[in-house]
Amino acid sequence: MHTLPRRFLTLFGGAVLAIGLTGSPAHAVTSEHNNAVQTSAPSNPTFCINEDITQNAARACWVANGDDWYVQDTRADGHSASVSWEDWACNDGGSFPCNDLRRKGICRNTFGAGTWAWCNKDYTESDAIYFKAAQTEGWSIIDSTPLWVACRPHTSCH
Repeated sequence: MHTLPRRFLTLFGGAVLAIGLTGSPAHAVTSEHNNAVQTSAPSNPTFCINEDITQNAARACWVANGDDWYVQDTRADGHSASVSWEDWACNDGGSFPCNDLRRKGICRNTFGAGTWAWCNKDYTESDAIYFKAAQTEGWSIIDSTPLWVACRPHTSCH
């Protein structure tokens, strides 16, 4: 009869116990891809950001009341203007940083330079929304704002 050494069983049992105490592993979040619908500029955006101060190829605006994204293509360069967003749950009483990524995605304006386009999402009211204006080739980001803008419902963005 073949038996495992006691040291192996002790290590294996400790690893199983450690995994059981830390909970389930983090879940993978699949990126949502949305081609935006052509529209006019937002009338009352919560916050807007330009993709790049020098290149200025995209402008992204978020309207918290309705969870609407507006994306303007500001340069005729053959690339799409987009907004890359992340929806983070605030499980720690609502303070930044929020620590559980629920969803992420891209809202893409494919209508060309000078146009605005719109995507509607539905986020949990207590979540933090992070976003960047971006320039995309297909669904790949080729340039974006260097920092994420963070917004919470009923508060300011920063």
